[in-house]
Amino acid sequence: MFEPNKHGELLARLQITLIRSWLAQVEKNLPGFLPAKRPSCIVGIENKSLRGLVLIHPYNQRGTCLALTLPEIFEGSNYLSKSKITKRLLKSAIHHKDYRAQSWIIRCPAVDLDLISITRELGFQPLKLFKSWKKNTIKTNTSQISSSVELSQELNYQRLNRFNNRLFWQLMKSSESSNLRQILDRKSSDIFGSNKNISGVLISKNKTEETAIAGLLSRPECQSDLVLELIRDTAWDERLSESIPIILDKTNQSFKQISIETASEDEELTELLTKNEWVQTTESLLLGRSLWKRQVNSQIIPGTRSLETMLE
Repeated sequence: MFEPNKHGELLARLQITLIRSWLAQVEKNLPGFLPAKRPSCIVGIENKSLRGLVLIHPYNQRGTCLALTLPEIFEGSNYLSKSKITKRLLKSAIHHKDYRAQSWIIRCPAVDLDLISITRELGFQPLKLFKSWKKNTIKTNTSQISSSVELSQELNYQRLNRFNNRLFWQLMKSSESSNLRQILDRKSSDIFGSNKNISGVLISKNKTEETAIAGLLSRPECQSDLVLELIRDTAWDERLSESIPIILDKTNQSFKQISIETASEDEELTELLTKNEWVQTTESLLLGRSLWKRQVNSQIIPGTRSLETMLE
């Protein structure tokens, strides 16, 4: 049990989480009418005392992909270690009764080998490695100068809306592997629904067409700090060297406590952010667990049979 005076803030947060879980249950019972948006909560209780919890966030509006938060362990158990409580919470979250769920994702600190080992035991596989960045608040001169600089005429940064959503969706698909796209199972409507009025896309215009060359997308499962994933086109565009610092500085001034995420293997973005006084804080590993089965198309080569059929 918790003492109200000592754990008042935690109790208030748990009450809000309980209400959201009730709303999530309503969404789950009415999948054809309500999109999946509200998080659910799995708690671990021992001798009427709360030992830990894990939140389950829908990663798309159909609820087929669920994002698990890192388990919070509040008090030590007399019988179980912290790692065993963590494993039981994650296992309960995976087996939480939700017939829509076909895949689960979780982000673990790259240095937390114990947590990564637990997720691997539960069937999660590494998908992508991310670097997290925060603006160096000590040095402000460069930020003030860059905020007054405007983008070149052929570039236009727009807030994500139903008109440019298609361009952003094409940019996202080019930055993800086919395996990752299958596990996340997102559509363009999912991207637009999670923008939180802060996601945006950098569009290159010419006389005939418009092309998205970079963008910022907010992560739907983040509750406290605002985390934005910085996405760019596969080929490096030299105009990004000037436009990305301008966009990031203006976004950082408009919204407090933001973090930027980039793919760890993106050396160009790493060099650009470091040069513009963004400091790497952490590195996280995205892991996924999926029940999706690969669809076999026998129309590609007529007369062929699948390997499973041959083995049978």
